[in-house]
Amino acid sequence: MTPLYLIAHKVRGEPTFDIAQRSGNCSTRCQPNCGLWPNCQDEEWWILPTGGWVCYPYWSQPLALPTNIPEMPEHCSDVFKPVGVDDRPKIADIIAALVPREKINRRV
Repeated sequence: MTPLYLIAHKVRGEPTFDIAQRSGNCSTRCQPNCGLWPNCQDEEWWILPTGGWVCYPYWSQPLALPTNIPEMPEHCSDVFKPVGVDDRPKIADIIAALVPREKINRRV
C-alpha cells in the first residue's frame, strides 16, 4: 500500500486538509502543451485516493494509521448504501403517487 499523508492544499482559494498519496514528479505525466512546460518538470504531484484528483500540497505529514482497528460491526451505517435492482421503486408506484386520488373541487 502506498503511504498516506495528511496534507494542506488550496481548494477554491481556501486552505483545505486532505489525505493524499505521493505520485511522482511532473516529468512522468506532463506534456509540452500543459502551459507550465518546462518549469513543471521538477514539480512533485500528489493524488487524492478517494476521488482521484491531483493536488499540490504546501504542507504534508506522514499519516500513521493505528494497527489495532477493530472489525466493523454489521449494524454500522453506510454513507452510500448500495441499491439493488429489487430495492428500487417500481415505475407504476411512482406514477400512482403522482396522480391525485380524488378530485378536489375548487371555488372560483
